Amino acid sequence: MARDDQLSQATALVARLDGLRRAGHSCAPIAEHVNRAGVSPPKRTERFTGETVARWLSRRGLHGPRPRAMDDASVLRPHEYWLAD
Repeated sequence: MARDDQLSQATALVARLDGLRRAGHSCAPIAEHVNRAGVSPPKRTERFTGETVARWLSRRGLHGPRPRAMDDASVLRPHEYWLAD
């Protein structure tokens, strides 16, 4: 099968994955959802996995929410910052 960006429905699928992620679902449940819907992943794999979903979103700059630990102000000392900041 083709690369993920060559799939005819890639744009619609990414929008669907991103919508589920924005609704608060993590990557593994999103993968289960698209597998149940019968979506075929690229690259000769049988099923979507959480890693596949994360990779699709990441390649398009669509990252999920920050990990909870990053929101805890007590983790960093004064003048320390997360690399993502």
